[in-house]
Amino acid sequence: MPRKKTPKSRKRLFRVAVMAAVRDPLTYGAPDSLEVWPGQRVTVPLGPRKVAGVVIEPVPQMIAGVEPRDILETLDSEPALSPELLTLGLWIAEYYLAPTGEVFRAMLPLGSNARRVWVLHLTDSGRERLEEIKSNLLAEIREGDESNLLAYIEAHPGAALETVRTKFSDPRRQIVTGAIKQGWITASSEERERRKVLAVKLASPPPDSAAAETRRPSAAARRILEALRDQHLARDHRQLLNSADATLGTLRGLERQGLVELFDSRTGLPREIDPPSEGAESAMSSEFPASLTLTTGQSSALEALCEQLAEGQFRAILLHGITGSGKTEIYLRLVAECLDRGKSALLLVPEIALTPLVRSQFIERFGGQVALLHSGLTDAERRQEWWRIWRGEARAVLGTRSAVFAPLSNLGLVIVDEEHEASYKQQETPRYHGRDVAVVRARLAKALLVLGSATPSLESYWNAQQGKYQLLTLTERVQGRRLAEVEIVDMRQEFRETHTQAPVSRRLHQEIEAQLRAGRQTMILLNRRGYSWFLLCRSCGEAVTCINCSISLTYHRGERRLICHYCGYATSIPAHCPVCGSEYLQYIGEGTEKIEEKLRELFPQARVERLDRDVAGRAGRYLRVLSDFRAGKIDILAGTQLIAKGHDFPGVTLVGVVSADMGLRLPDFRAAERTFQLLTQAAGRAGRGEMPGRVLVQTFYPEHYAIRLAADQNYPGFFSKEMGFRRMMHYPPTTALAHIIAQDETLERAAEIAHDLGQFITEAADERQIRMLGPNPAPLARIEKRYRIQILLKANSRTHLNRVLRHMADECDRRHIPPRSVMIDVDPASIM
Repeated sequence: MPRKKTPKSRKRLFRVAVMAAVRDPLTYGAPDSLEVWPGQRVTVPLGPRKVAGVVIEPVPQMIAGVEPRDILETLDSEPALSPELLTLGLWIAEYYLAPTGEVFRAMLPLGSNARRVWVLHLTDSGRERLEEIKSNLLAEIREGDESNLLAYIEAHPGAALETVRTKFSDPRRQIVTGAIKQGWITASSEERERRKVLAVKLASPPPDSAAAETRRPSAAARRILEALRDQHLARDHRQLLNSADATLGTLRGLERQGLVELFDSRTGLPREIDPPSEGAESAMSSEFPASLTLTTGQSSALEALCEQLAEGQFRAILLHGITGSGKTEIYLRLVAECLDRGKSALLLVPEIALTPLVRSQFIERFGGQVALLHSGLTDAERRQEWWRIWRGEARAVLGTRSAVFAPLSNLGLVIVDEEHEASYKQQETPRYHGRDVAVVRARLAKALLVLGSATPSLESYWNAQQGKYQLLTLTERVQGRRLAEVEIVDMRQEFRETHTQAPVSRRLHQEIEAQLRAGRQTMILLNRRGYSWFLLCRSCGEAVTCINCSISLTYHRGERRLICHYCGYATSIPAHCPVCGSEYLQYIGEGTEKIEEKLRELFPQARVERLDRDVAGRAGRYLRVLSDFRAGKIDILAGTQLIAKGHDFPGVTLVGVVSADMGLRLPDFRAAERTFQLLTQAAGRAGRGEMPGRVLVQTFYPEHYAIRLAADQNYPGFFSKEMGFRRMMHYPPTTALAHIIAQDETLERAAEIAHDLGQFITEAADERQIRMLGPNPAPLARIEKRYRIQILLKANSRTHLNRVLRHMADECDRRHIPPRSVMIDVDPASIM
């Protein structure tokens, strides 16, 4: 009787989001030797290379006639992403039309385990040459670079090019290149596992001193130990070895002797390496200083929020509180309530610069339960914090936009502070908005969502008006403090009376002098960094522009350079006009550097400092300036919007706003909203102590409703006025908007792509549902050497808009238009 054939076992199949420019997940098989789960990071083949990916879900059956390739390895023993975060990532990819793998790359701050390197192999001709050299009687030939190189590669086949270059002191590759030209060695590119980054600390407790003395560490070993005594912990062994002029072998030797301990930074450091701050134990409780008495408004808002938190269901709350109304204290108490209920909490802030200030308050209250996530951390620090959260060691997370992806379990509370800020919008793929992603994350987790602002975005306030969000308002400042009095200074009248264009008006000059006599502090806001806006030729009228972008270069006097604020290009100051050769060049406009210089000139007795991104980028300078200003060591602080957000300086009783109307000149439908928000926030910095505050707003457009209503601090009035404009022009929040940019290094190709996109949209879209503007040159027509043609889509239905955009993206794939040539920005924060 013939034996029955044993049925072939079905291969397990999984959808994997590969971290490459591939829009949709791909299907891979899983060998029996691998345990594969959704949420795990894996390595998969993609064409001739290996890439990282995230497993999405199992696939029920194989496609007929298709034999998928196998997953090569798993990178995590357990899933790095929870089902909640997987769902969130897929939503982002769908809503913002981003490649799925790129979304998960943004969600996982974990370095790839592989990198592409050039490797060397000896050829048959090379072996013959090596034998010929070995048989040569002349020692200088036998011991030359050529001989040593070939002998080394014979003994180390597949040696990395960078290793060989270092070993043979060949930075210009002359030795290796010569051997390749002779045909003695070959160079090829291949994927190799990335070496682990190790964290190093002194052994605890230290080994027996007598025993350690007999080991007599080498000079290099002593340098490593001395460096560790100074810094306690080295988070990257490569930096430690470089500074100590030592090798990995020396470090491993110290580990064997028990003098140091090594840890894999990728999987996180032991808890004892980063001990909680002093007072952490007491801060773990929900006790609060008795002196902090809440206002009636704060108490009512906190009570309502705690009731919503107790329900354990998704609720969205817009907390609209005037500047100085104590929103941060409500956040802190609400987080404490959440932690006491055994759940975790997430607080997002818009700027890295603000994080240390809020962090100090969080650490004081919650100690070691706090984790910090933002792009200012090193890779090792970011991985450490991420894994602390993943392991449940940190249940309160504070961070900027990307912290919305923190791997918190049992999430009960999500807070988005200053929810109106444009910095929550990612300007690179995936172009998500952190606030809107936070809404979806809270909904998935059935958590309480709190959006806080003194000047809410029109979208959030509109949602509150439509009943999608619950609105809570705080209308009084803490301790009964009054809002600052705002005075508008008409710079047109100033010019008519003085015939000068001084950045500091006579009225502002008078008020600053009064401040100095009274021993009080002043803040001067000018939302433009650098010294002058641009360098103009008075002969031909041309400004010196960036070679990569269609924008003038900004003069930075401190660096004595002209700098592009878009691509970073910098050049020296020309002696003659690059266009006509004239020597009549003039600096036009003023930035924060010039204002700082002018204030020092006008008030030589005052202590003046500046705070903008140029200053904040220097290590420790930002916090030092803020600390000195808070301590009263600075009389006048000039700066950009960095000084207008979230700060509480009781000694400030005067705020001056220079060029308040600058933002109104931008060709952007949000220009008035941004101006209103900035002026209102700046005005909120004055009068936060015992003395009342004053605000002087210098403008050439004193009648503009954004400036007038900001002076009155009348948000409802501004919302009503601005919504009239938005409805009439069909802009958000009553309309869904998408911004499409076709870009290429040649204008002709960019225009061709834009024309094809416009033609496709016209054919695919229902003109009753979608209105197309363009194609037209973008306001910034060239950025980073790429010409830009824009299309705006305004839709009555988000569903219809997403469908058209999805079909357009498919059409781009079909026509092999490179992903970099088409930028799709859903819900853009700007249309520049």
